[in-house]
Amino acid sequence: MWRRAGGSTTGLLLLLLGFLISVTASAAELAEPARGPVPSWVVPQKLPPLPKDAGERPVTILLMDQQTRVQPDRTFHYTEVALHIGTAQGLGAGTAAMQWLPEIQKATAHKITILRNEKPIDILAGGQRFNVSKRETNMEAAVLDGVLTASLFPEGLQVGDTLIFAFSTEEEDPLLPGRMEFMGPVWLGLSVERGHLRVSWPADQRISMGMPLGLPWAKAVTREGMTSIELTMEKTEPLPSTDMAPARFLFKPQFQFGTFTSWQEIAKKLAPLYQQASQLPPDSDLWAEINRIKAASNDPVKRTEAALALVQQQIRYVALVMGTGRVLPADAQLTWSRRFGDCKGKTALLLALLRELGVTAEPVVVQTRMGDGLDQRIPMLSWFDHVLVRATIAGKSYWLDGTRPADTSLALLRTPDFRWGLPLVADGSPGLMAIEASPLTVPDEELSLTLDMSAGLRAPAKLSGEKLLRGDRAFLFNLMLTSAASNAREQMLRSYWGDILRTAEFKELTFRFDPAAGELLLKAEGTATFKWPEDRFRLTGLASPLDTDPEREQGDKEAPVTIPYPTYVLTRQKVLLPAQVGAFRLENGEEVNETFGGHAFTRKAMLDGNVVSAEASYRSLVREIPIEEAVAGAKRRKSLNDKKPQIVSPEFYWVTPEDKKALTTREEKTVPALFGRAVALQSEGKWQEALAVLDEVIALNPNVAAAKALRASVRMQMPNADYPAIQQELDKASQQHPDDPLLLRIQSDLFCSQNRFSECLAILNRLIEKRVNQPDLLAARSRAYEKIGDSFHALEDFENARKSMPFTKDDRLRLIALYERTGQYDVMAREIEALIQEGPGDAEVLRLQGNFYAQQGRWEEADRAYTTSLAREKSSGTYLARAVRRAPDDLTGRRADLEAGLAVAPDEPNLLYGMARLLADSKDTTGALAILDRLVEKHPDNAAIRARRGVIRAQSGDRDGADKDFIAARMAAKLPVTFVALCEMKAKAGVALESAVADCDRALAVFAEQPEALAAQALILLRLDRLDEALAGYDHALRLKPNFSDALWGRAIIWARKGDKAKSAADQAAARKWSTHIEAEFTRAGLTL
Repeated sequence: MWRRAGGSTTGLLLLLLGFLISVTASAAELAEPARGPVPSWVVPQKLPPLPKDAGERPVTILLMDQQTRVQPDRTFHYTEVALHIGTAQGLGAGTAAMQWLPEIQKATAHKITILRNEKPIDILAGGQRFNVSKRETNMEAAVLDGVLTASLFPEGLQVGDTLIFAFSTEEEDPLLPGRMEFMGPVWLGLSVERGHLRVSWPADQRISMGMPLGLPWAKAVTREGMTSIELTMEKTEPLPSTDMAPARFLFKPQFQFGTFTSWQEIAKKLAPLYQQASQLPPDSDLWAEINRIKAASNDPVKRTEAALALVQQQIRYVALVMGTGRVLPADAQLTWSRRFGDCKGKTALLLALLRELGVTAEPVVVQTRMGDGLDQRIPMLSWFDHVLVRATIAGKSYWLDGTRPADTSLALLRTPDFRWGLPLVADGSPGLMAIEASPLTVPDEELSLTLDMSAGLRAPAKLSGEKLLRGDRAFLFNLMLTSAASNAREQMLRSYWGDILRTAEFKELTFRFDPAAGELLLKAEGTATFKWPEDRFRLTGLASPLDTDPEREQGDKEAPVTIPYPTYVLTRQKVLLPAQVGAFRLENGEEVNETFGGHAFTRKAMLDGNVVSAEASYRSLVREIPIEEAVAGAKRRKSLNDKKPQIVSPEFYWVTPEDKKALTTREEKTVPALFGRAVALQSEGKWQEALAVLDEVIALNPNVAAAKALRASVRMQMPNADYPAIQQELDKASQQHPDDPLLLRIQSDLFCSQNRFSECLAILNRLIEKRVNQPDLLAARSRAYEKIGDSFHALEDFENARKSMPFTKDDRLRLIALYERTGQYDVMAREIEALIQEGPGDAEVLRLQGNFYAQQGRWEEADRAYTTSLAREKSSGTYLARAVRRAPDDLTGRRADLEAGLAVAPDEPNLLYGMARLLADSKDTTGALAILDRLVEKHPDNAAIRARRGVIRAQSGDRDGADKDFIAARMAAKLPVTFVALCEMKAKAGVALESAVADCDRALAVFAEQPEALAAQALILLRLDRLDEALAGYDHALRLKPNFSDALWGRAIIWARKGDKAKSAADQAAARKWSTHIEAEFTRAGLTL
């Protein structure tokens, strides 16, 4: 234990809103400080005027004045403080107190004055005495410093008074005569009306100074053989802290002053002290210990381990830092005989042992907490707070700390991360040397978890866990456990494992410490119940680097960011799933091996049958990183955490007997148990039984809104659902629970299922306003927007949902479809490419890539993607996708694809529909109608099939048949997007235009900003030669979707007919960019330039 010398700790510290002048020294007796006039060398400072709001503040520090005078053999420190008491709450600050060590310091009180209405009241002259006490404030740390404290509470202090007090110390250190160190001013960083610092020293004195930049330093002045430097500042404010910054940034700007001019000088001063203290007298009983160690082994490593064990385990730690004890090490023999010592005494003892055992060793002083940036400060002994031993064996350095509890093996010792140390070598000292820890190569923390869910997802899972700790963490936790009583130890273990598995019930908790390996193995056995929200289970127990984004609002925002160093954490997790319920899926299991935020991070997961195995680790590589890297690392960490591996249950999970037991046997007739049973029955499709159990729940507690919501949800899932009755039930429940979110959500589902989209959206908007970031609500509203044709809002909501919920592959495919519908082709391409990179052999994604290439007119690439997809999987959907994206006149290619698709799926209605269109394009009206007749028979409520047959009938002259089909199609259409499709179909075919207008109007009445409906309506107007109205419609559509090829080509035709060739050419070029076949499609529709 070290204590800073001289004025380095002189200052004012807040103590119960009072200020404590703290000066380092050693106490010899409980005597009051002397009383005397202000020293003549002190330069008096005037009080500043009271600020206007002084009466509103509890305390205003008007003046803080620090002055230090250095003489060849002693140092004087003077401090004066003026406090204005503005409110009754500030009276507690009216305490004058100081600390000093009488062995080397003399304390003098110069004045304690109350200034009331500009009239002084001399408290010292009034005879009030100090209360002097000896308070050991670090007893719990086994530190005895002998500091005396003198306190005086001025009698009669009132609100509105100004308390002025001044003290000084005169220091004469016999151990370091003429040596002085100072760091200040203490007021820098406080809220002070006026702060003053003055340091003076003999002009011929060699000194070192460190002066913070940016402060109004007065020029050093030499007068009458003394040099002085001065700093005065008005209205200082607290310095903002810089979160997560290295220690050198946390070190507040302070004036550093010392009489040591080099680090080597300090080493030369201290080295003889340790040399002397490590000498053993001939009659020391330590020789027996030395001989015993020598006899046990010739190996210097074994001898060093034995010597270190003797010092660590047979000498308890007690720091006696009174007087010269703050620097002078106790003799090795004395430390041994009394069996206690501090870091200095233990170091001297260890040096003595190692020297006699033939091991090269030297003491090294260090700063354990603020070593970062030590090389940028002036040489001061005060910086150091610890000393340890560096032993050298076979050219390798080992850092030995006698104050540590029990280092049993040199091989397990790590280099401490103190940053800098000063070897205490009398001659040829190198000065400061770097002491830096290396990144760990072996994890210091390993967690292995096995969760056995094979009995069922809702049943309690069996769990077993092992946590392996290494190094200091292992030793300290073992020490805590073995020192605790059995019941306290049990609670400690339960609390430790509870932080890892919060829902667990532990049946057995054990631990075992291996001192030779320095490892603590913790084991846990028990059960836990886990939730599967949205049928997903995230592997949350996997390791993830700590957040390194400081989000700084103050301080040095560009400062580097510290990270825990060195650390290495490895986690393994295994989940056993039910084997009888179908195929589980694993998402986000791809291998990750990256470096970001100063960490090396790895993660991988795999699904083998019904066993999921995962592993993750992070290892810090450096102790600090630039702020830009920290911000980027935090984003990447969040991205990885948002995409943690997760298990997806089968689409139709069949509840196991253990699931049912777990859901229904917990206090069977309670609301939670019955509700759980209802959930289980619903999951099995036992609607009537689920409804009966929910009736029991409501009978037990009519106020359970969730039960009413679930009952409505069950009824909606039943065949031939009675929507009006369900609506009445929900209305009644909503009157009782108007703001219940689950009821509102089911209500919105009901409205959407009935195509009552305005009401559905109104409820979703209301819910989202209250629960802004709930992703499932955003996803639900996105689907509702999509059904009314509002692709832009659908995309916005779905993208926002993606920010806070894991996205499945199906979700991403839907997102890509929305990008396509909104014309965001570049983003669409990036998303497809990302899916390709994640799953290069995915047939569905390859098909999607083919669709994109085809739409862009890159047919060779599209055909290659389709062919590769078909090689992976003979999918009828891929054949259909390629068929419909071929050039309209490529009848042979279209037929080949459709026939190949029908060979895979002969009854696939979309393929048959595509074949009917092909036959119609080939002038085989009879064949086309024959296929459509069969489709209508099987799918009488399919509006698209009905409308397509109507178009072909109209084109073949069967107007009556066409009208019947169009009427049937309109009756079958439910969604706005379906009416848009009917409108487009008729408009492009040039048939039933009046009916087409009605279809578009029907869609636009629900949502007026649908570019597809607007373009279809414009096409109808174009066919009717109402060019200006058509132009306005196309303009409107293109404002919503600028790269809409149908609208661009239609407008190009209008410009051509109006004679504006330039505008027509521009629109043609733009349309071809987004659709290669656009001209052929319009030509087939009978519309040419």
